Amino acid sequence: MQNRQAAKNVRFKREYHNDTNLWDVYVGAKCSTAQRCSKRRIVAELMPHPFFDECEYSDDIAIFELKEDIPETEAVPICMPLKRTKLRKILKAAGSGSDTTLPWYAEFSNGMQVITLTLKNERASSNEIETISKNSSLCSGDSGGPLFQYNRAGKIAIVGVASTIIPHCRVENDTRSNYFEDVRRHISWICHNTALEYDFKVLGGTDVDPNEFPFMATLRYRIGMQFQLCGGSLISPYHILTAAHCVTRKKGGNEDCDKPVEERSLEYEYNTGEDSWDVYIGSACRFMHECSSPHKVSEIYVHSGYDGCKEANDLAVIALKNPVLTDEGYPVCLPEENEHLPLRMIGAGSGGD
Repeated sequence: MQNRQAAKNVRFKREYHNDTNLWDVYVGAKCSTAQRCSKRRIVAELMPHPFFDECEYSDDIAIFELKEDIPETEAVPICMPLKRTKLRKILKAAGSGSDTTLPWYAEFSNGMQVITLTLKNERASSNEIETISKNSSLCSGDSGGPLFQYNRAGKIAIVGVASTIIPHCRVENDTRSNYFEDVRRHISWICHNTALEYDFKVLGGTDVDPNEFPFMATLRYRIGMQFQLCGGSLISPYHILTAAHCVTRKKGGNEDCDKPVEERSLEYEYNTGEDSWDVYIGSACRFMHECSSPHKVSEIYVHSGYDGCKEANDLAVIALKNPVLTDEGYPVCLPEENEHLPLRMIGAGSGGD
């Protein structure tokens, strides 16, 4: 499990605060003061950006790797932005920094709060996002917190990491500038150090034009905090054709296939948790979860002759709870039983990079 933080929080005078036992990490927002209602998490490793400059506050970003994954009952990860994500004019930031009504020597957190900020500038040369605000600001203790916005799917996506405030929150001023490290500029570094899957494409393929394949389906099945990704085809307003191995797991594991044929169980568990499936229809954009809302699953039908060891009859049909509207996508035509296949054909998908 990883957390993104401002690098100055873990590095000072080119030295690292690398004694992980000195760090307390609390995750979630079940109450305004997280340490009162959530478990202390143990830090396994600290990873400041290798080019962090504490004088210029450039590349002010770091990753905390935790020893244990965070259960979904406690918190869920924020969505990551795309490299080309456009910033909205109105952004949000959250933190639980100092209570400025108290003297500086008695600074305490006034609990987790959120503020609204107006985008002022984004500087690609310095990987910096500048926002402006009146009567509200981040403060001491808020460094490393998220700057976020809602993406087109209606989900919260992080776009920045809190870095500096000018003037300081304890200095009286009508307006204040809050500066954030631009997460979009560090996607490759974040993915490299966290093993997050970010870009999705077919090996050796080319980007599709918007709505070129309106029958395409992108299937996402949640396993804890991770996703299993598969493709599919819309064959009716209610039905998706996909592979059986996308919706099943062998009860005996892959070792079952190493046994003699007569000893194989060929018993499967089905990924049928309705709330665990998100189905995105169409090809309006490269990353459909960024520009469309998910459909939910009502039932899954696996081919009766499916053999996961031989990969035979690897077919399944997913039934949706609600029909796909024509402005989302429309079904692909099904072939005739003995239809002739040409030598050259087209495949499409959005699998792992």
